[in-house]
Amino acid sequence: MGNRETGCFSCFEKQQRLQGQSSDMASPIAFAPMENDISDSRLTSDTIEKEEPKDDGPFSRDSAIRLIDDCQEKFLSIIKTNFEEEKYILEHNQEGLEIFSCDTNEGFMIISRWKAPFTPERIVNFLRCIDNRKQWDKNIADIKQICAITPDISVYYQLYKKVLAAAPRDLLLISKITQVENTMIEISTSIDSPVFPEKKDIVRAQLFLGGYYIKPIEKDTDGNICEVTNVSQASFGGSIPKGMLKKMSIKLVPTYIKSLVEGIKSQDSKENNNDAKN
Repeated sequence: MGNRETGCFSCFEKQQRLQGQSSDMASPIAFAPMENDISDSRLTSDTIEKEEPKDDGPFSRDSAIRLIDDCQEKFLSIIKTNFEEEKYILEHNQEGLEIFSCDTNEGFMIISRWKAPFTPERIVNFLRCIDNRKQWDKNIADIKQICAITPDISVYYQLYKKVLAAAPRDLLLISKITQVENTMIEISTSIDSPVFPEKKDIVRAQLFLGGYYIKPIEKDTDGNICEVTNVSQASFGGSIPKGMLKKMSIKLVPTYIKSLVEGIKSQDSKENNNDAKN
């Protein structure tokens, strides 16, 4: 999980109240229209436990939980979509990696689907280990966990490196991990806070919806034991045309996945060597 910058969500909330400002977390961002019904009975609100929200402040623990739970419902509705038959465009289909795209009112959505030789839990644990994120993800300039809201919901700050003529981008995210049987779900969305305002010369991007749906599969001839579907719907801000940003984002997907897989293998190899020495 990595080192936490502050001890708890109540400290984060207290800081914001001292600012004397309000931030409406009921609808901080706009989502593209999506179906909300979930056909897979294992992935309904009955199997994904939620806390009943209460309106007790402009940026309360309950409103944050409500925000990420709403995001999860939208994410699951996308996962059940047949990307080959819907409005998505197949942008890439090589070496077991499929990349689909779809324009939205706020920007664009990119979906990638691929297989990996790891358990779903292993991938999620690696993604949440922020201490070594900059070692394998060369797009990241800085990442830190701001606070934990619950054991499986946290707030993160991410700063991305400058790409070509584009200014650096940063994100303030709320993320949640859910396990349904042997399937792991990690979802994220942008969250606002006066404690972390936009910085000079850095564009504050908006992640409307992002996440991983990682399910186990029967081991194939390449040794893969899970299928990963990654969804990202974002607006990167700035003056660069949306079409150019989308092409750049699609181009980065294969490199990112390769770095992720190699990063997990490298960490596993080091841990196995340490176990052998002990």
